[in-house]
Amino acid sequence: GGPPPPPLDLAAVKDLAGVPVPTAAGGSPAGLFTTPLWCGSPDMVSLVPRLTGRFVHPDMMASPSLALLLAHPQFRSELRVSPFSAVQLAAELPYVLPNHLSPASCGNQPTVPWYPGGGVSGAGAPSPSREWLRAFWAEMGSTPPTTLELFAAWPLIPVVGGELVRVGHRAAVIVPPEGVGGGGG
Repeated sequence: GGPPPPPLDLAAVKDLAGVPVPTAAGGSPAGLFTTPLWCGSPDMVSLVPRLTGRFVHPDMMASPSLALLLAHPQFRSELRVSPFSAVQLAAELPYVLPNHLSPASCGNQPTVPWYPGGGVSGAGAPSPSREWLRAFWAEMGSTPPTTLELFAAWPLIPVVGGELVRVGHRAAVIVPPEGVGGGGG
């Protein structure tokens, strides 16, 4: 929905070839047109730390004029910048999360123990932090159920009692009212 984006002067866009843009990794900037890049919120970037060098720095999106340009599909296409998608995030989870949380390692268990705060699991692997899970749900919490199905086999829902529940079982999770059951904040 909404009005179509205004037309672009493609010659002017092509003049941006090679212009350096800061990446989320800091350090060396990436050149427009020369390197495919992603754009995403600070939360999305924090979910995939090994890919930060391929993201346009989220502060670039905070500029109203740049955000408007990067929202233009033809502009993004010409510059080889695309939004990081839920499909890409789902494909990246095996590289981001500890192996004991992988669907294959969880077997048919709907829950797994969770060791928040950078703790180590019984398997000796770090668990996702509260901050990582907050960022995940900030990004994915308002997506359609069909998108959440990409993560159905992953235990990414923290529950009272120190466990993570698979996303596919989200309908069975009850969120207590604020301040009840220790889960309110």
